[in-house]
Amino acid sequence: INEFRSLYASKQAEYDELKVLLPEDREITNVLSGLQDTARNSRLIVMRFSPREDTMQDSIMAKPVEIEVDSNFNNLREFFDKMAKLQRIVSITDFSLKQLDKQAGDKTLHAQFLLTAYY
Repeated sequence: INEFRSLYASKQAEYDELKVLLPEDREITNVLSGLQDTARNSRLIVMRFSPREDTMQDSIMAKPVEIEVDSNFNNLREFFDKMAKLQRIVSITDFSLKQLDKQAGDKTLHAQFLLTAYY
């Protein structure tokens, strides 16, 4: 029994540490707003930012957001780098990248992806 209590206490402490990485339900709006700000600060031209219905994945809620941006490669790379360094858990999937016909210095490609924020 003492071994079980010790194991339970260590797992509870680990859970409490990891829980900080997931925003509460009421915070998800702030997280999405922060993601939009990060995109703008990375000089992405946001064409679409469309949240989908929340889903449940392994007892964690997920908020998928369809995103389309125009940018150049360096600015897009900067945005993804910032996403990778976030304290909150997000994932980027279903990525599509196309070269634009009419290009300018800050606008050479069109990217579409699904960004999922977990809470």
